Amino acid sequence: MSFKKFFSSIKVCILILFLASKSLFSQDILFTQFFNFPEQISPSFTSMSKNTKVGIIDRTQWFGLENAINSQYLFFDTYVDNINSGIGISILNQLESVTRFNDKKIKFNYSYHLKINENWNLRPGIYASFGLRDFSFQNLIFEDQIKIFQGKINSISLENNLTNESANYLDFGASFLIFNPNIWAGVNFNHINKPNLSFIYNGISTIDFSYSIHAGSRLSLNNYNYRKQDYNVYFNFNYLYQNEMNRLDLGTVFEFNKIGLGGFYSTSIFDINNINQSIVSTNFLINYTYKKMKIGLSYDVNLSDLKNTNGVFEVSITSSFRNILSSNLPCYCK
Repeated sequence: MSFKKFFSSIKVCILILFLASKSLFSQDILFTQFFNFPEQISPSFTSMSKNTKVGIIDRTQWFGLENAINSQYLFFDTYVDNINSGIGISILNQLESVTRFNDKKIKFNYSYHLKINENWNLRPGIYASFGLRDFSFQNLIFEDQIKIFQGKINSISLENNLTNESANYLDFGASFLIFNPNIWAGVNFNHINKPNLSFIYNGISTIDFSYSIHAGSRLSLNNYNYRKQDYNVYFNFNYLYQNEMNRLDLGTVFEFNKIGLGGFYSTSIFDINNINQSIVSTNFLINYTYKKMKIGLSYDVNLSDLKNTNGVFEVSITSSFRNILSSNLPCYCK
């Protein structure tokens, strides 16, 4: 094989990896421990318990493959009593290990607490985020840069379609959440403005509008003869739809004092345009609460064609203060 054909092949492979990463990172991430970080799926959850809360989660996805995806999410939110509002800020970082494709987002959440009656509460929410995507094109070498007979590589390439090493964008969304001490339900709308993510000058590559529907309930098993004991069972589900992708997470968490044990089943509940998405996994999790701090571990066992990827592992730490309404929340999101 000639040098020209060889480097042309490398170029094609690099562009294929770029396009694959672009498609992947245009989809919304959903953490397995979404109940520990509900602010990530809906701004209406921002300071839902009227606490000041901070947390961080690290997600390693498909570490059995060379192109693993690593994600980190950090958030802080608090409640402002005077205006019945929750405000929060979060940072999401995603990195693909082979192509070094990087997506960073900083998001500002706002929610308003409206008491309907003695039991029911309504929480509308909105978010605005700023995103930055980086592909490090300066690390790529194209065919016209290689001067074989001179034994050098030029720093300039005629491949000017990918001269923008980064792209930034603004993103907006809105949500609603209704709940009482035992039941909750909500809907969230992401990317209402369909932001443009293209690296190419004047190019168009928008992120797809998505929505999620989520609900759950709490069943208290407390024995009033032992008031120091706290037994609860939480049932939660979240359905996410985006373009030709859909995902349902359905599961339960059993809370025994400071320990939470649970499991979720994730799947695509229907095929879109006759595309078999084959997203199936069983997710196991454990939480331990020490004073105001909660430590969470989860592991997703893939049951589909992705079963050789070693699944998904998450570890999280959250801490809350001013516990006012936590015991009255129907979701496992204290």
